[in-house]
Amino acid sequence: MEHRRGGSLAQHFGEERILLFRSDQRGAIAKIIFSVDADEQKESGQKMAQAKIHVLSVKDFYRGYDLGGLMFSEAMDSLRQRYQEHEAGDQSESTAKARRRSFAVRCELDAEEDIRRHNKLVLFYEHLGCQIKPQAKISFINNNDGEMYRKVPMQIELHDFSHSSVRFQPLVNFLPVIFFSANRERIGLRNNPTCQNWLVVETSEGVLEFRSTTGVKLAIGADGYCTGKAEANNDHSKFRLHRVSDVQARVLDRKSREEAVVSKEARQKELWMIQSSNGLWLGLDSTDRFLVCTKEPAFWQAGDDDFSLTCTTDSPARRQHYRHQWSNQTVEYVHHKRTRYLKFSICRMSLKNALDLVRAIPGDIFCTGSCPSLRSLLYFTSELARSRGLPDWFQLIALIHGLGSALKLVDKETASDADQERYDWTICTDSRILGCKAPENATMSEFRCLNADEENEKYSSETGVYETHCGLENVLLLWIGSEYIQWMLKHNAVELPDEAFAVLRRFALNDWHTKQYHKSLTNEYDYDALPFVQDFNDLRREANSMLRSCNELTDQECDNLWDSHYARIAKKYGADGSLSW
Repeated sequence: MEHRRGGSLAQHFGEERILLFRSDQRGAIAKIIFSVDADEQKESGQKMAQAKIHVLSVKDFYRGYDLGGLMFSEAMDSLRQRYQEHEAGDQSESTAKARRRSFAVRCELDAEEDIRRHNKLVLFYEHLGCQIKPQAKISFINNNDGEMYRKVPMQIELHDFSHSSVRFQPLVNFLPVIFFSANRERIGLRNNPTCQNWLVVETSEGVLEFRSTTGVKLAIGADGYCTGKAEANNDHSKFRLHRVSDVQARVLDRKSREEAVVSKEARQKELWMIQSSNGLWLGLDSTDRFLVCTKEPAFWQAGDDDFSLTCTTDSPARRQHYRHQWSNQTVEYVHHKRTRYLKFSICRMSLKNALDLVRAIPGDIFCTGSCPSLRSLLYFTSELARSRGLPDWFQLIALIHGLGSALKLVDKETASDADQERYDWTICTDSRILGCKAPENATMSEFRCLNADEENEKYSSETGVYETHCGLENVLLLWIGSEYIQWMLKHNAVELPDEAFAVLRRFALNDWHTKQYHKSLTNEYDYDALPFVQDFNDLRREANSMLRSCNELTDQECDNLWDSHYARIAKKYGADGSLSW
């Protein structure tokens, strides 16, 4: 931000210009031009200086961040400082205060707005403290562009010229930012919900402050909720920014450098953490509406070109999982896993035994805090299906679809591979089709450059190695927990309906059932199964969203549910005995 006075470009006496630039581009992105009349008038025993705003403009791309409000506030601060210095001189403090009380500045401007956006600009200036001039004459003009405009005379009077009336030290370098929730709703403060536009400023101590465009600092209240305070010069308004490195799988200082080459898209989607000076982490409250600081870390993603910070449901563990999934899961990898696991020679175990084993595994493996076990999550999901009156086979696969994770508890080789590869394939995560081109917006496709199949021309087309409309039953999917479970049930001759196996194989294929890709590979049977697949996917998402608010089920509670209901369903479909895994 630059402040210029006079000069060869000045068109008005006492003209001043405040210009806002991007550090990486030429030309101002916002500006305000104002002037001060040398003559002072006296009104009601008070000296009144006259000022006028001639231009206030922000380029279209940068609107929506209240930069216009920022430029206006900077201009008002400049006027206050001018007359603060002018009136103080060498006088005593008490004399200077008395003179300030008898002095004011009236700043006039014209709100020129498109008549189709009636009062939008007027309301903007009124929010900044302006008023329509008494007995103002509103005029209508045509700028020869086919549109009609109206010009509304407005003014603001400045009466306080004390040092405390000036908000902060003049801004030089800053970054505008807007906080968003995961569903892209703007986030405000509980004590001021409309305060949503911020400027990130680095202090001389190397820490960050979030200043609003209206003159307050983001600070932490006693209850953990963030507030906006004009006088917030303590540690409660200071923050540090940390980057969570996808490459090094650890938290770095925001200025740390990495030698490893990562894609531009991956770097843009890396996670950030905002830590207060007292060690708490900036995040959102339970309503996802207000900023709050808590002991549990929250993660943010920076917008590429929209100056946003979005509080994401993503986590470093999830990003690492998908990074290694892209790196490991190739056509060759899946064929190797099929050869290893489709022998079903690891052990014999009942579904009930497998359920009891996975009580040792978190229901949300990517969770940064505590949560109920995978066993509890599977029972939550199946009971949700039961309460909706869904078919008994639907309830059973809701209960057992995540049991692939039991393998790493009974097979040392599976557990060892997960440690060595830093990737656990037994987790139920999003899947994709191998042997053809992956969709551009596949889950975490920013890591696709790590996949060796990307360089194989045979897999570079929409259908790849497959025949058109071959059906999803005949494609090669990622080797994940639910894929293994459907093969295991088929091997053990479990007599579930075809729809059940279709759901187990397809519910993780979001590229198909949600993003509507792979139409060239699907057939009529896939579309017949689609409603069941979508219902199951919705059910899982609902159960997962409820997980953190649920209590862990006891052994007795799980035994009662199995004995009273699910054992009968398992027996009906021939899945009640000891199965080969």
